[in-house]
Amino acid sequence: MSLQVGELQVAFGLDDSKYQAGVKAWKGQADQDGRQAGKALAQGVEQGVDQAGQAAKSGGKAAGEQFETQTEAGASGLSGKMEGLMDSLGPTLTAAAGALGLAVGGAFVASMVMDAEAASDKMAAQLGLDESSAKMAGESAGRVYAEGYGDSLDAVSEATAAVLSTGLASIDDTAEHLEGLTKNALDYAQAFDIDINKAVNSAGILMKSGLAKDGKEAFDLLVAASQKVPAQLREDVLDATDEYSQFFATLGISGTEAMDLLVKASEKGMYGIDKTGDALKELTIRSTDMSTTSVEAYRAAGLNAEEMARRFSQGGDSARGALDDLIGGLLGMEDPVKRSNAAIALFGTPLEDLNAQEVPTFLEGLRSMGGGLGKVTGKADKMGATLGDNLQKKLEAVKRRGFDLLLRGGEQLAEFFNDRVVPVFDWFVDN
Repeated sequence: MSLQVGELQVAFGLDDSKYQAGVKAWKGQADQDGRQAGKALAQGVEQGVDQAGQAAKSGGKAAGEQFETQTEAGASGLSGKMEGLMDSLGPTLTAAAGALGLAVGGAFVASMVMDAEAASDKMAAQLGLDESSAKMAGESAGRVYAEGYGDSLDAVSEATAAVLSTGLASIDDTAEHLEGLTKNALDYAQAFDIDINKAVNSAGILMKSGLAKDGKEAFDLLVAASQKVPAQLREDVLDATDEYSQFFATLGISGTEAMDLLVKASEKGMYGIDKTGDALKELTIRSTDMSTTSVEAYRAAGLNAEEMARRFSQGGDSARGALDDLIGGLLGMEDPVKRSNAAIALFGTPLEDLNAQEVPTFLEGLRSMGGGLGKVTGKADKMGATLGDNLQKKLEAVKRRGFDLLLRGGEQLAEFFNDRVVPVFDWFVDN
């Protein structure tokens, strides 16, 4: 709120004759005392923020108390200056000046506190969290934001809510686990210019399908694959992950193998990615349907149809072994036309768009999948460290740690605002 003296007259019905004569005498002294009072408050806040690095890391009680003490000292200095100023003015103008001066600092901190509270409440409403869980999630988002992640506290809260809603983390997990995945999500979205909810959703599907054992591995896989494909195809790889993960898992293909397969398929553009995914989806159906076409294809590859169907239907390692045997049988066929026909019979129409010379390449890609991504474990954290290794990120983190400390002291300052400022405005209304 920002009111000029004239606006105060209208808002509170003040009598101009009671204070107009004192305005000129007050102006010079008010400027000087206002600067000194503001400096006192600023020094208190500055000394508190100097402790930001340690406080943000440890949340230490001592650093927090020191900040509160310094802030209170600054506020006390401001209060003393205002009281001296008020003694030199008439009662009505004194109340107006004091209210406006105190409102500036109090409203600023109160606004920060309310913004943080609103972000936490939004997350609680989206996820149906109780008060205790909402507090835990909100504090986690605040700590991640204080380390320089996200464009705003609201953006970090959105990422935290996405991680929780997809099941990558639970509200019952440790704060460290939740915050680590939130950082991975924000890093991935920033590095590859991907919508945060889309990124988290793909990671969640990888985990739920069994291609990743947990959220950390899911982001490792996404980072490893995204670093290997052209920029314009990264979202296509995510789309393929969303659509085909369940079919890859049905065939016993691991997460590393699946993502490497999609990376290799991307060499033929979006077309290659779609054809590869569709072909494996078809195999999950035809490998166990015992149709005449499938049985004949197995026989042509030198395999027993009933045995292969049984192994594929068991999933996991059994299906993975059956896939290896199928690929070996097809590649072992000498006649390229018969090999192509047998492959199409089991992998379906997606392979019809490949000529006979490309079928062996497709099959070889299945046999060697998994080796092209290199070391996957730790990829997401390593990328995040690289992304944050710059002065801009570090300075932003320092600034936000000061913000974090202001929030910690915000409740006390908000109480001061309510106890000392609001009654003054109430007095205007009543008088």
